[in-house]
Amino acid sequence: MTLERGAGVFPSGRAEPPGMSTAPDALAAPSIDALLGEMIATLALAANAYLEPKEGPSDLDAAALACDVAGLAFERLAPRLRADERAGLAGLLTQIRLSIVKKRG
Repeated sequence: MTLERGAGVFPSGRAEPPGMSTAPDALAAPSIDALLGEMIATLALAANAYLEPKEGPSDLDAAALACDVAGLAFERLAPRLRADERAGLAGLLTQIRLSIVKKRG
């Protein structure tokens, strides 16, 4: 099968679409602090959702796993955070851990 010039996926005859790059520097790398902060927050939200699901019983193992992973990331990130950020995340993780312990009985 042959394609006529101007036909096909890239009609201009080019090997790739204009403006598209696969070069490593094409995307700006996010700040590692911001990335880990978002990951910790997402895991904390997930832990809360596992503790208090809209339907069905709590999944304490999943909540504990999410909290543990968030805690490990927090320990690595904590020295790079401002004091207020560090205190806020530490308090959030402590609250989740206490909730897990209370639910386990």
